[in-house]
Amino acid sequence: MALLQISNNHQKGQMLIEILIVIAISAIMLPALLTGLFSSTQGKAQQGQRVQAIALMKEAEEVVRNVRNQGWSTFATNGVYHPLISGSTWNFASGSEAVNGLTRTITVSDVYRDSSGVIVPSGGSLDPSTKKVYIQVTWGEPYTSSVDSTIYVTRYLQNTASTQTSVSDFSTGTFATTETANILGGEITLSTNTKGKWCSPAFSSATITLPDGPPVAVAATASATFITNPNQAFVATAPTITTSIKMSHITVAADIDPPTTSLRGKFTLDPTKYSAPGLVPSSPGLDNSFKTNAIKYYKSSSGKMYALIATTKPDREVIAILVDDNNSSNDNTNSGEYQDYVNGIYKYWTYFNTAMYNTSGSYDTGYLSPSSNAADTGGDGNGYNTNPTRAYSNNSSFATDTSSGNGNSTNCTGADKDKHRFYNYDIDIPTGATVNGIELRLDARADSTTNSPFICVQLSWDGGSSWTTAKSTSTLTTSEVTYTLGGAADTWGRTWSNTELNNTNFRVRIIDVASGTGRTFSLDWAAVRVISTGGIYDDQAPFTYGATSITVSGNRGYVSSGGYLYAFDLSNIDSKSTSNGLDIIGCRIQLDGYDCNPGSGTNRKYDPGEYGASWSDTTSPAHNDCSDGGNIELYGTNDIYPVQVGSSTYIYAAVGAGTNPELNIVNATSVPDSGTTPPISDSTCGRVSGGNTGWKLVGSYDFNSANGTEEAANSVYASADGTRAYISSNGGSSSKQLYVINTSTKTAPTFLSGTPATGALSGFYYGTGADAQLYPRRSMTVFNGLRAVLVGKDGITDGNNGKEYQVLNMSNETSPAYCGGLQFDSGFNDLTSVSELDGDNFVYMVGNTIGNELKIIQGGPDGTYLSSGTYESSPRDLGATVALNRLSVTATVSAATTLQFQVAATHTVSGSCNGATYTYVGPDGTSSTYFPSTGGSIPLSGISGFENPAQCVKYKAFLSTTDNNVTPSILDASFNYSP
Repeated sequence: MALLQISNNHQKGQMLIEILIVIAISAIMLPALLTGLFSSTQGKAQQGQRVQAIALMKEAEEVVRNVRNQGWSTFATNGVYHPLISGSTWNFASGSEAVNGLTRTITVSDVYRDSSGVIVPSGGSLDPSTKKVYIQVTWGEPYTSSVDSTIYVTRYLQNTASTQTSVSDFSTGTFATTETANILGGEITLSTNTKGKWCSPAFSSATITLPDGPPVAVAATASATFITNPNQAFVATAPTITTSIKMSHITVAADIDPPTTSLRGKFTLDPTKYSAPGLVPSSPGLDNSFKTNAIKYYKSSSGKMYALIATTKPDREVIAILVDDNNSSNDNTNSGEYQDYVNGIYKYWTYFNTAMYNTSGSYDTGYLSPSSNAADTGGDGNGYNTNPTRAYSNNSSFATDTSSGNGNSTNCTGADKDKHRFYNYDIDIPTGATVNGIELRLDARADSTTNSPFICVQLSWDGGSSWTTAKSTSTLTTSEVTYTLGGAADTWGRTWSNTELNNTNFRVRIIDVASGTGRTFSLDWAAVRVISTGGIYDDQAPFTYGATSITVSGNRGYVSSGGYLYAFDLSNIDSKSTSNGLDIIGCRIQLDGYDCNPGSGTNRKYDPGEYGASWSDTTSPAHNDCSDGGNIELYGTNDIYPVQVGSSTYIYAAVGAGTNPELNIVNATSVPDSGTTPPISDSTCGRVSGGNTGWKLVGSYDFNSANGTEEAANSVYASADGTRAYISSNGGSSSKQLYVINTSTKTAPTFLSGTPATGALSGFYYGTGADAQLYPRRSMTVFNGLRAVLVGKDGITDGNNGKEYQVLNMSNETSPAYCGGLQFDSGFNDLTSVSELDGDNFVYMVGNTIGNELKIIQGGPDGTYLSSGTYESSPRDLGATVALNRLSVTATVSAATTLQFQVAATHTVSGSCNGATYTYVGPDGTSSTYFPSTGGSIPLSGISGFENPAQCVKYKAFLSTTDNNVTPSILDASFNYSP
């Protein structure tokens, strides 16, 4: 019984638990069931709203497309809209709209893209041909919710093209060494080469006889802006006679074939050449007795043009002549470039004087003697009345002042005292030096010590108008005694300049003072000594050769003189004058060559610290007549040429006499100053040993190291990238006529192959037969380095007749080959070349003759077509402002040819595309990039002046070839655009 009871109790408890579980489950499920029943009712309403909203959104999308199709300008206005139907046409109405409890909005906004054309949410560039459309439908019952869509709409609908494809289409454009052809139905090609060819040279009928001569050098330039502007040639003539013309300026018509020449002006200081005596320059610091060695030109930032002439003047190694003041209204007056426009004589403008910085820090002139004297007013008015010139030297021979004065005062400046001036001391201190002291030495005596005789001294800095406070000796004795006044640190109460110490301004006044009139003063020597620091010393070349070559790079000029290179500043040339010369840059740079004087047995140049007329660095020439190979070599440096490689400036020098290396390479990048190592004042500045690597000779090359060989470099020309130097040498038995030097490594130039021991094994030219007798003086490369021109003189008198003008094919630089030439028995002294805007190329040469000295040869590529050209389409008026999509080109190109494009787009001016200004761009919207030969997508924006959308468009094609027998061709070109 007990067990059953227990069982019954257990069953009752289990039932209770089950009841509790049911209640719990009901408590959980019943609310959910009730909520679900309620939600089902609301969900049907929400779903109905969503269905209606989606329908309204889709309708809005269709409305957007409909409005877009009506026209981009109708559609593409930013704002918030809703659809509105008018008749059968949908339109946008401002603001949102409510439809059956729903709100619908259409938002139109701008689109921005990054540089790759990808749409970005912020930043980037505005895309004027794309709009973002955001459609949203919202509702609040039964629950707040929305549906939306985003559409990007472009204007590229019904695209249109403007195409050029025929000869008549292309013929309205602008051609620059390009032309139309009709081989493939109408195309643009490079122009057929109907002009001169380098390897088939011929003298032009154009020439001119220059005043005086024969000329020694020529430089020329062509206009970079207008083909109608004439070319300008500057010719240096050489005679040293004082009546000679030193420079001639010739204009050569640039748009006439054959060209015509005319003499525009000349330069001389010979007074007999001027139309009136009053026009002759007054005290210019220069006379006409100099020889010209080289010539270049420089155009200042103000547009003024100067001819720069290398001369033999020891204190005016370079003179600058104003040949154009950039003001045409002055051309027929003497207020512009002409000193005498009637006779066509230009103004002497300024000069450059080669100099060396003061390397010792201080400078002492030593005692200098006067060479002129005059009695001054005061006393009995006769000063040292007997033998005053004996005070010029220290030799116990006296100038005397007998019975001095006419009063008894002991005042140095008393009117009763005898006074005497001594001057012309030829004081020469470094330019810009600081004068630290002036010392007077008087070797004097008196006939008696009675009346306490003494001497007072004053100095003048302005020719005697003003004087310093007097200094006085002690009482004179009856024996000659040396008295010193002033000293190494005594400036006599003032600051002195170089000019105030010259012979025009500096004066010494000696005043004899005693308390009676019976004394006789005797003066053996009146000497002056000046002590200074800093400044620069005047340099000059040995044997009066002056500056032998000159070149210009940027705003710097460079000149070689006496085996050294000097740099000078041209940036401020407009502000200079005949009394204020061009400023030296840095210190002088030592080169390898020496100047050689025939018959002297000595070559000379400066040792460290030397200047003026001291040349203790000497060597013996191989031949006493200074001969070397086929030429007489007088100059340490025959030619210099500038090369800019990135931020580095190099000067290549053709070394002439007295040394083995024929090529020097100077690094002229880092101008030394007081803070460099070494400083500018150090004696090693600019020297091969110890100089700053950024301002000295860094590389050289000997063409033949074998004993007994004779070789010198006469001219140097360099490739634009500085990796090649082209050097003409002397010719003759042991020398080639042209070398190609690898200058990729500036510190270690080399032959293309070979060594100084073996000689050049490649990269040289030596003519065959009679042409081997050419002794070159000048050379240059033309036609992008694919041709070289050599000129000089046939140096051997025999039955052969070598050509004095020789053209070399340099397309294989390892083996330059003769390809054409001309004979001119008098020979040529120099040459230069010009390239005109229309692609014409000319060589200008000066002959070693009198009469018709200027010779002109037209050159060009030796093939069917010219090397490069451009074609610019006429303006295309697209009728309205449209979006420009693409330039599409059909063209033929080959491995030897290139074809590139740029486009320009803008708005009309007064309703016309013809008067608009066009700015050309490439695919990135700048002027520095180009479309390929097939064209490409036109940028949506660009530099100032380029517009897209636009109404007016043009394209410009750039054609070139490296094989002048083939040309790129433009078959058709189209602008694709969207209204």
